[in-house]
Amino acid sequence: SMYNTRALVAISPQIWNQTWWVASDLRRTQLAKNGATAKLSNKYRDGATYTDYTPILRYAEPVLDLAEAYARKGQVGLGLAELNKVRNRAVTTASLQHTAQTITNAADLLTAVLRERRIEFLGEGRRWADIHRLQADPVHTTNGIPAKVLNSGITLANYPDAPAGWTMRGSDLTGFPYNDKRFLWPIPQEELLTNPTLKEQQNAGW
Repeated sequence: SMYNTRALVAISPQIWNQTWWVASDLRRTQLAKNGATAKLSNKYRDGATYTDYTPILRYAEPVLDLAEAYARKGQVGLGLAELNKVRNRAVTTASLQHTAQTITNAADLLTAVLRERRIEFLGEGRRWADIHRLQADPVHTTNGIPAKVLNSGITLANYPDAPAGWTMRGSDLTGFPYNDKRFLWPIPQEELLTNPTLKEQQNAGW
């Protein structure tokens, strides 16, 4: 409802215009649509009776989990094969597909897998968990919560036909670093009253 019919959550131009999301990727046309002022997810299409599937876990996720695990173990060939099970469904131009010649090391494979997660699970609530779990990653951390673009600051002009490395401009919500207390929410007061032991274990700053 929020991602399509009510148009309360737009696809961020920050992901739409990444140069590594190739312009011919079928997910750009099959799973997204133009709203009045922004690109919207087209994954949830029944705005009347809401009969769309809302999967808890799609097959693509354990496949990409396995690809990431192989990347972190340095098993590039095995990881690349798993990555391509997901990516090549949408990137059908052979010259744009990942191969052993374009992904030659574990670091590049890991980057490709994490980018694929951002594309594949767009509008499915996986990004927040990835931001949290990657904070300690020396290369792929976001160093806290990234800055955000407000829907009111977006126009369709921010979504060119081909990726152009768009950078944030206009209205935005400022991000904050990992050590900001807002990164971890407080333990709810009701829980503290029910379990006095938790009073001494409240998250820092709250």
